[in-house]
Parts: sequence; structure tokens; C-alpha cells
Amino acid sequence: MFNSVKSVQTVSQFTASLKGLIETSHPFVNLKGEVSNLRIPYSGHMYFILKDDKAQIRAVLFKGQRRYLPKDFKDGDKLICRGRITVYEPRGDYQIIVDAVELDGHGRMHLEYAALKEKLNREGLFAPENKKELPPFAEKICLITSPSGAAVHDFLKIGLKKHPGLQVEIIPTAMQGEQAPLQIRESLKRACRRNWADVIVLCRGGGSIEDLWAFNDELLARAIASSPLPVVVAVGHEVDFTIADFVADLRAPTPTAAAEMLVPDIPLTRAAILALQETLHKEMTGMLRDAQAQLQHQFKFLGDPRFVLDQQQLKMDHLLSRLELAFARDIPGKQENLSRLVTRLLDVSPEKTLPLKQQVFTATHTRLLAAQERILQKGTKQLQRNALMLDTLSPLAVLARGYSITTNTRTKALVSAITEVQPEDILAIQLQGGIVKAKTTDIIPN
Repeated sequence: MFNSVKSVQTVSQFTASLKGLIETSHPFVNLKGEVSNLRIPYSGHMYFILKDDKAQIRAVLFKGQRRYLPKDFKDGDKLICRGRITVYEPRGDYQIIVDAVELDGHGRMHLEYAALKEKLNREGLFAPENKKELPPFAEKICLITSPSGAAVHDFLKIGLKKHPGLQVEIIPTAMQGEQAPLQIRESLKRACRRNWADVIVLCRGGGSIEDLWAFNDELLARAIASSPLPVVVAVGHEVDFTIADFVADLRAPTPTAAAEMLVPDIPLTRAAILALQETLHKEMTGMLRDAQAQLQHQFKFLGDPRFVLDQQQLKMDHLLSRLELAFARDIPGKQENLSRLVTRLLDVSPEKTLPLKQQVFTATHTRLLAAQERILQKGTKQLQRNALMLDTLSPLAVLARGYSITTNTRTKALVSAITEVQPEDILAIQLQGGIVKAKTTDIIPN
């Protein structure tokens, strides 16, 4: 018995989940193997098995992608297939839907080439701003090449024809084979250490992709990029590019083209320089003639600049004379006016006015003190009269003569008539020396 019914899946459910798992975890793969059981039905699709000595996988290349093949492959061919892994649910088979196909061998090399190209491009080794500028007239060229190849002869033939005095140093180097990348790098280092040449040229003839594979070496590419001298790559292939072509400061399609691009044509250059000299002489002569005519024309209106300077000098002398005369005429009047102002200033000087102001201040202060004394005496006498009048009218004086002041504690009012008092009222009687409280027992009218 199963522990749980929920754990049971149908075949289609499991196959669908397996299909999703495979397609998401392996969206694109590169598989290498041998073709077998190839069949091409009426639809034009190619169905085959890709296998090695231990396993196999079904594969299909649809008609739309088949048209990009250089030629159809056949049973027994070794391929590198790039595609998507999927599951064909009706049969439960997993297979690869192929998008691109390359023959094994060349295919592996192309994959390595593409990966290295992308890597170096990301690092900026192909960037135009990192490339060194080539000399406009190369007089000294270092050739890194095989001295027995036709490429060096093609380069020298064109180079010496254009410039018989061209100096060329040849560093014999293997340009293909397993040791070629190392030898090319060593020759490049040697040329850079000498620092003799204006430019370094890596030169060889054409060949297959295997023959040119040395120029796809990563260390060689980095050596070219780090070279302090400009490096030109001239290998004999017109269509395909090597990694060295992208890194080089200049790519020439052939050794002959490199010579054409780098070496100046001395006879043509000399003829061009002479023609330019003649043209320059004619142009300068014409410009000087036109300038002389314009100068003569301007003389008619402006005159000789030396005479203009003399006139300005005379004018300046005249103005200076007028200025001196003006100063001489105005100074006496200004001095007289200054004397008057000084006299007026002395008249109002504090040294003169201060004693007089001091006398006025003293007299005013004396009068102020006398007036203050008079006002004080007058006020004192008035105060004494007012105090005598207040003493006469004071209730205390009345009390001293035997009178009293009675207040009803109930009404809080002075008692001035018998009608303002009721039996049992408490009366406060103020006499000289104090207050007496009395309770009303009888009220006897007059």
C-alpha cells in the first residue's frame, strides 16, 4: 500500500514536470557527437541520433535552420550542435532541438575563437582609443616573419620599390605550428627591447585555419596590445580575421597591402612636395603682391603712420601747455579762497568761543540755584500752612475735645441718628486713645 494517494502522478503529469525541469535547467547546450540514423522526410526536417561511445540523444534540425548549413551532413559525420533540450511527451523521449551545427574540429576551434574574442573585447583590447598611432613616414620597419616564405619577398619588393632607402630588419620566426605563438611573442619582445623600428609588422602568407591558428593565441594578443611600438598584422587572408588582427594597431589584408600602406612612395612624394612648393610659392607671391597693392591703396587715405605719430605728439604737447597754463591761472584764486576759509574757521574756533560759553554757563548755573532756593522756601511755607489747616480739621482734634465717633457693627456705618440703631446692636465707640464696644439695651428718643 502507498502511504498517500497524493504522491501518485499520472505518466503525463510526471512527463510534463520532467519536461519543465529539463527545459529550465538546460535552456541551451553545446553537444558533440557522431551522426547516425539520419532521415529527412518530405517535410524537410532532419531527424538523427547524436551519439558517442557511451550514450546517445535524439536530435532534430528543422527546415528553417537547415538553410543556414553550408552543406547537409551525413551519417558518420562528427558534429558540434547548439540547441535546446526538450522532452517529447507522447513517447517520453528527451531530445535536442538543434539551432546551429559545426563540424567537429573546426567547430571546436571556432568556439574557442569566439570565446577569446568576446573576453578580450570586454577588456578593451580592441577599443580604437587604445590603438597606437602609426608614423606617417615609416623609415625603419621590423618584420617578424619566416624568411623562407613568399610573404617577406612580397613585402620587400613593394617596400623597396616605393622607398629604395627603406631600412628593414627581419627577425626569423616560425609563423605556424605549436611553437609559433611562443616564438612570435619572443620576437616581439626582442623588437620592443631594441626600440629601433618605427613600426613592427607580423607578416606571413595565407593558409588554412589551422595554419593561422597561432595568431589566435591569447598571450600573443596581450603581447601585441602591450607593445610600446605600433604593431601591424599582415597575414595572407582576405576574409577571415584572427584575434591578432583585432588587437593590432593596424590590420593589413596581405603583406603586399601592408607595404603599400606603411611605406611612402618616395618618387611620388618628392614630386608631390615639389608641386606643393611651386603652388605655395605662387600663392605666397600673389598674396604678397595683393598685400602690397592694398598697403599702397591705404597710404592714400591714411598717409604715412610716422607723420600721424608726429601730429599726435604735437597735439599732446599743445594740450600739456594748456593744462599747465590753466593750473597757473587758477592756483592764486584758489589760494586766496583758502585764506578766507581759514580766517572764517579761526573765527568760529572753539578756542575763542569756549571761554565765552563758560561764562554764560556759570551765570546760568548761579541763577538756576537761586531760583531753586526761592521755590523751595516758598513751598516749605505753603506746606506748613496746609499742615496747620489739616490739623484744625482733623477728627482726632475733635476727639480730643471730648467727642466720639460711633459705628454700628451690624450695618458697618457711622451712627449719626438714633433711628440708625436697634436693640441688641453692637456699637463701636471711638474715643481718644482707643475704641469701646457697647451693646444697645435701650433706645430713648429726645
